[in-house]
Amino acid sequence: MKRNYFHASFTPKSLNFRTLNFLFGYIMIEISVLGSGSRGNSTWISNGTDSFLIDAGFCGRELDERLTKIGHNLKDVQAVVITHDHGDHINGAGVVARNANAPVWIHARNLNKLKKRLGKRVEFQYFTPLMPFTIGAITITPFETPHDATHSSGFIIEQDGAKIGYATDVGFPEPSVIAALKKCDILVIESNHDEELLRTGPYPPILQARISSDEGHLSNRQTAEILKAVAHEHLKQVILIHLSGENNNPSLALAEAKMALEGFSTEIVLSTQVEPTARITL
Repeated sequence: MKRNYFHASFTPKSLNFRTLNFLFGYIMIEISVLGSGSRGNSTWISNGTDSFLIDAGFCGRELDERLTKIGHNLKDVQAVVITHDHGDHINGAGVVARNANAPVWIHARNLNKLKKRLGKRVEFQYFTPLMPFTIGAITITPFETPHDATHSSGFIIEQDGAKIGYATDVGFPEPSVIAALKKCDILVIESNHDEELLRTGPYPPILQARISSDEGHLSNRQTAEILKAVAHEHLKQVILIHLSGENNNPSLALAEAKMALEGFSTEIVLSTQVEPTARITL
């Protein structure tokens, strides 16, 4: 089947994925990071028929506004897939689940905390690391990530040979995480902090130690280490997420990623806390 890569922003608003699939044989998965950072995280993924969010860390109204900016709304969400149980990843998940009548996919160890935080009338589904599950025609394979949550996961999202890797809140370049992220067409990965800015920044020593620990967040240098290990000629885009507003600078994150991907034509996209990224379509 023919594959074609382009930005959805170049297509008409009336673009119908199923029509394009039928007429031209495109393999299409659309992704947009709705926002990422310590105040909220959420990412939209869709094939035009099956649609879900990875995390829902903004309030319901904010998520709906951000979805509207990329041509969707809460009613389009068919599931919410949760990486871990920290507030900036789950705060709006209950509202989304109730408004969209959508199940929330979690690791079972996160159930007790999420039942309290997400409220009533939420349907939970459970995933197991390295055991694929499906949302419509999209296959999702969870993998464990090192982070100071009850249980933390990254995901591989696949359909018809297209592959997206998603890894946020990763304490260090764990070999099993690197192995999971190889051969992706799009990679969404955190680049949380610059090590020197964290060391000299406003955070107290105990919080600095938590962020830089093996159960904290990836520094720009560590993200670059992962990128070097997984780079290949078919890696079309890297989306950097969870950039700290206090301990990072987008130009520093971008420079490290560019050096790691030197020799490849991979596009690097910087997500922000305040606006969705452009829709990118495989």
